[in-house]
This record gives sequence, structure tokens and C-alpha cells, in this order.
Amino acid sequence: MSKAERNYCVTRKELLAIVASVKHFHHYLYGAKFLIRTDHGALRWLTNFKNPEGQLARWLETLSIYHYEIQHRPGRLHGNADAMSRRPCTDCRFCTNSEAKEEVAKTETGNIFAITNAPATLSDSDATGSQSEVVNQNEVSPWYHKHTQAELREMQLNDNDIGPILLWKDVQESRPDWAQVSPGSPALKNYWGQWDRLKRKEGVLYRELESDSGNSVMLQLIVPKKLQQEILTQAHNHRLSGHLMAKKTLGRIRDKFYWSGYRRSVENWCRGCDQCASRKGPSKKFNAELKQYRSGHTMQRCAMDIMGPLPKSTRGNRYVLVIADYFTKWTEAYPMADMEAETVARLLVEQFICRYGVPDELHTDQGRQFESELFQHMCRLLDINKTRTTPFHPQSDGMVERFNRTLAEMLSAVVAKDQLDWDSWIPYVLMAYRSAEHESTGFSPAELMLGRKLGLPLSTTVPPPPDDVGTTSTAIPKFVTELEGTLYEVHELARKRLKLSSEKQKKFHDKAVHTHTYKAGDIIWLLNTKRKKVCLPSYRNDGTVRDG
Repeated sequence: MSKAERNYCVTRKELLAIVASVKHFHHYLYGAKFLIRTDHGALRWLTNFKNPEGQLARWLETLSIYHYEIQHRPGRLHGNADAMSRRPCTDCRFCTNSEAKEEVAKTETGNIFAITNAPATLSDSDATGSQSEVVNQNEVSPWYHKHTQAELREMQLNDNDIGPILLWKDVQESRPDWAQVSPGSPALKNYWGQWDRLKRKEGVLYRELESDSGNSVMLQLIVPKKLQQEILTQAHNHRLSGHLMAKKTLGRIRDKFYWSGYRRSVENWCRGCDQCASRKGPSKKFNAELKQYRSGHTMQRCAMDIMGPLPKSTRGNRYVLVIADYFTKWTEAYPMADMEAETVARLLVEQFICRYGVPDELHTDQGRQFESELFQHMCRLLDINKTRTTPFHPQSDGMVERFNRTLAEMLSAVVAKDQLDWDSWIPYVLMAYRSAEHESTGFSPAELMLGRKLGLPLSTTVPPPPDDVGTTSTAIPKFVTELEGTLYEVHELARKRLKLSSEKQKKFHDKAVHTHTYKAGDIIWLLNTKRKKVCLPSYRNDGTVRDG
């Protein structure tokens, strides 16, 4: 039904059902006389309605071409049609329709049965006389089973913890002596301690529980061991229970049931649920200690990554090759049209290595460009120690990943509305980044890489101080010596600051460390990294820890 149709009154909804059904079965009904049987008595005026208007007139015109008779049948005799319209919804795991109509679908025996095909026509007596023609009582639905009071009493009497309490309740009102209870189990002693709250109703033992408001008292069934697993399954695993957390499952059970240690039982049940584990994963993920890598000089270790795809620019570029030096934080970004291995290797050699030299170590993720035979062969020729990140863990290349986010933020502030000129702005935003003080080192990347601060347009807005005017030039050999001394001092200070910054990061990171030790043969849940559809489980229970 549409949103507007759901707002119809009951009479209009019943009439809509007739119109829709007749139109649906037009090929069978047109030209034949047929009976419309309904439990809504108001529809008997349908053929006698005078001066209809609007929607009602259109519906009556639709029905006017058919030869039919409307007959009213009370709802209590209308079971064959009601059973079909109010059956539980089995098409989904959880829906409000099945939840609201579950009670309607109960039969006199207390079970919900699978509905079979009914005869084409049924008389009034057929609708109530024989339930076997409507439901198959041999095929009990797996939703739940309603136990009788006699069954509950029998299970309680057969329970070693509940049985003695129930027998004592049958014969006496006062609490038994401790000597009679002391040899029993802790659960039996727990029930004995709550003697005054335990009540017998039709031979079954219940526990009184005061509501949170204090205005009413609820009765909780004392659940025997034989029934506990069924209760836990219905409260947590049932399609209408939704595999919710232990606290919500406990609240659902607490309203109706009680047994000694039921809180612990609920927590263990939810913790051991395979469906929850495969879907939700651990509530607290394991985090290992932060591993520190300290670079001591320029080009000792560089990181490389590909950013994109971005909107295709007017120059045909869609990706950015980002290369950063771990020590100086100097970063280069090269726009490129594709991210093939040949394109990446050519830019690395011609634009970066030919300008700054060969890095001792190059760190990348496991992209196909960096793992290709071409790229690996290039690293061997240049004697570059090629390392790679952990799969699906970009945090292991955090410096360049963090710069990618910074670069995207800086570009978003300057690009045109159509975003087609982003590659023309990269040199400008790189200059801004290189000239700014880096938090980890306390110096700008330009100072550590070039030995001087970059001149910015800001410096030209005012003239230099009078003392700087007419400064004599320095001889080249002396300048080189002074530059070397300056770089040595700056690099030494940067190393100290990098160490302090690294220790600070490790200190805060390790506060949330949560590790677990595995041994060979342990069964583990594996994260399903190839999962594409949302409804598929996030974890697979098919992993085993191997030795070595």
C-alpha cells in the first residue's frame, strides 16, 4: 500500500482490497458470477450506494462490469482469509509486521504452524469446523513452542534445584530449616533465600519482581535447566530478537523469567553467539604497541603513495604520486593521468631521484604498481631497500597518508567550483606546506632540506630592517662551510625533537594497547576483507594459527 492508502479508514481499506483483488483476477472473473465474502459488514451497502463521488465513484465504476454478490461473514468464522492476511512475515529476519502479528497467528494448541493451501471455496462451517484443512499440525514452525502449565510443573519438579523448593511450597508456607537446604547446590540455597518472593500459581513456581516505578509487581517464571537454552535462544537468536547485546537481551528475559545466575547465563550466551561474532566482531579491538621508526638524516627513508582518483582535470590528470622524506618531512606531489607501474617508476626516477638523489629505503603500500616486477627491478638496480605496509592497514604508512588528507584540504580551499584545475594548484600548496613549521621537528621542511627558509610574498610587503641593508656578500667557500654548520645544528636539534615527538605519540597510543597472545592450533575469526555486500558477515570462523 502507498503512504496515502495506509491513511485510509478501515472501510476504504476493505473496499480497496476488493477492487485490487477483482482487477488482479480480471481474466478469471470477467463474465462469470462470483461471491465476495467479507467480515466488514459496512461493505454490504456497496451495491446500493446513491450518488457516489470522487474516488468512490471511480471504484464503483470499476466494479460495475462484474457480476458479483457481497456476503458478510463474522470475523470469528472468517479464519481462512484472516490466516492468510495475518500470517507471520518470513521474508526477512526482522520486521514490525511479523512482530505485531505474532499473537494473531497462534492456534488453540499454543503453537504456530505452517499454513498450507486452502480449498478454493469454503462454507461457513468449513471455516471453523476442521483446522486440519487450513494448517498442517505435523509441521510445527520453529518460532517457539508454548508449554502448558502441566509441562512447566513437571520440568520444575524434575529440576534438582527447583524441585525441592516447589515440593516444600506445596505442603507448607513457612521457610524450611537451613539444615534441610545446606547440603544442596548454591542455586537451591539462592531460591531458599528468596522464599517469601516465590509464589505458586496453578502448581507452577514464580518469583515476584517489583517494577522500576514501584507501582506494580510482575511474576517471573522460575525456569528449569531444561528450558533455559530455549529461553535464551528465543530472547537472543530469534528473528524478532535481533541478536542484540547482552544488556538488551537480559532486559527482555527479566520481564518474564528468572533462574539462579541468569545474568551470567545471558552474558555467556551472547558472548558465545557465532552470528554475533561473525557480524559485529570484538567490542574492543586488539591494538599492539606502537612501533617507532626514527630517521636520522635526509633521504634515509622515504614514503610513497598514490592519491586518487580525483576529478579528471583539464590536463587529463586523475591521480597524484606523493613522495615524502621521513626526516625532513619534505614532500613532493606529481599529478599523473594513470597509475600504471611504468608511469610511477618514470616519475620517481626522473622527477624525484634525479633531483634529490637515491633514497636508502622506500616504503609503500602493497598496490599493484609498487609490487610489479618493473618496480621491483628498478629498486634492485638503484640499490633501494624496498619495504611495504601491512595489508589493509594504512596506519603503517601514517606520515604520507596524513599528508594526503592535508593536501586534499588545501586543494579544496583553492580549486574552482568544477574542480578541473586542481593539478595546476599543486605547486602552490606544496610551497605553503614546505614553508610552514612542522609539529614533529619544530622546523619547516625547507629549512631541513635546503638549509634556509623559503622567501614568501609576505616578506616583500615591508622593507627589510635597516641593519640588513647593504650586507656584504659572503665568499662561496665560506658560505658552504657556514651552511654545513647550520644544517648540522638544525638537523641535530630536529633529531632531538623527532625523538621527543615519537615518544609522546607512543605514550598516548600505548594507553589503549589491548593485546592477545595466540599459540599454534588456536581457532580464530578472520576479518572478511573482500566483503562487498552489507548483509554479509564481517568475520569468518575458518582460521587456524600455524606454527612459524
